Amino acid sequence: MTHSHSAPREPHLQDLPVTVWPTAQEADRLQWRGRYVPGSGTSGQLLPAIARHAITTFTRPGDLVADPLCGTGATLVEAVHTGRNALGVEPDHRRAELAQANLALATQLGATGTGRVVHGDTGAALAELATGHHGAAALLLARPRLGPDLNELDRDLAGLARVLRKARPLLRPGATIVLVCRAIRRGAELVDLPSMTLHAAINAGLDPVARCVALLTGMRHGHLVSRVPRRHAEQVCELRARGVAAAVIAHADILILQAPAPNVPAEQTHPAHTAPADRRSR
Repeated sequence: MTHSHSAPREPHLQDLPVTVWPTAQEADRLQWRGRYVPGSGTSGQLLPAIARHAITTFTRPGDLVADPLCGTGATLVEAVHTGRNALGVEPDHRRAELAQANLALATQLGATGTGRVVHGDTGAALAELATGHHGAAALLLARPRLGPDLNELDRDLAGLARVLRKARPLLRPGATIVLVCRAIRRGAELVDLPSMTLHAAINAGLDPVARCVALLTGMRHGHLVSRVPRRHAEQVCELRARGVAAAVIAHADILILQAPAPNVPAEQTHPAHTAPADRRSR
């Protein structure tokens, strides 16, 4: 008698164990004040409190932290302020300049770690860094840049998978990968970017471990204090007035993954998935 075995099912977001990070006890603008140069806290940047929480949770002083999509440098700055070392890649010239200025400010403020930003093509920059830091990073922390144009989302997700594959030579065996993302709303529809990000990371050969919910609300005397931008709250109010059961998105999804064993080549990924994640839900 022969037995057939189906391929193991790819993990989904709802399959992962969940913890909660209280990372918004200060308003966004206060997180940037004093430790970052003006212009750093623009929309789409990784919040310093989330970066700091991830770094102190998954690394020790002296460890190396990498961010292949470092933007204005929150990962790098929070790493060096906590005694870690940091490497970042940023293709946009203005953001790279801000990241370098923020690292210089961190040094002036007494940060004990060292940081470096490489400006240029992401793939080429990661290959350069891997030459001198192969297998050295304990943590990869990034906020992927996805959307807001849904027509370009497949391209963006494929690009994210390529970046993660290129970054794998930097990681030590068993290193932690932390990807920060949020669902976004397009009219009355909710776009499930976290699930799509998870699939892209799995297709890059990374192993999912857990999901964390980073609150974007403060806690005062047992009550939640909203940190949601006014425009988002107004959008939800408009949708409710139209009879849509919408709610404010008051958290970021933190996807925790792990680098595979060193004998698994960076080119080897999980099987391609022809059925994409459901992008929209009520």
